[in-house]
Amino acid sequence: MNELALRNPFKNPNDKSSINRIIVSSASKDAIKNDDFLLTTVLGIELITNQQPSVTFMTRSIAGFNVREGEPIGCKVSLRKDKMKTFLDVLLLDALPRIPEFYGISKDQFDDNCQLHFGIKDPVSAFSVLGPHYELFQRLGRGSIGLQVTIDVNASNKDGAFNYLRSIGFPVVSS
Repeated sequence: MNELALRNPFKNPNDKSSINRIIVSSASKDAIKNDDFLLTTVLGIELITNQQPSVTFMTRSIAGFNVREGEPIGCKVSLRKDKMKTFLDVLLLDALPRIPEFYGISKDQFDDNCQLHFGIKDPVSAFSVLGPHYELFQRLGRGSIGLQVTIDVNASNKDGAFNYLRSIGFPVVSS
């Protein structure tokens, strides 16, 4: 019997966890002021994920932040199947070991829909594909901008999602 089955026995043997999709996104107020900033963000996410991201727009106006409805604010990409597996390999083997403040995931980082959410503050140093072009992508690592990664796990509860990600090699924090 495999280790996952021993830790979390399923009621139904056909009830196996898997990853549905991975969403990589980035948003910043600076993208409204400067079109070059939005372009470098789109290009950076495309290099990391090997898929063309779609531009996201403000859904409502916020006067305190000087942003209006319909203005471009960032970009995102949803990865599935082979591109998702390729990105997951890069994330586990290349990016996460390079992040000094990343100690692992805990069950608290999952929401009620069994989705894991975490951010990468400095994607230029984390992803080796962006490293040679540091001058172009250095804005991705400043301030509040960064990458937000959401991993949607098909599991019945948080424990099942947590155990599945642990079984495929995600670093885990014991809580």
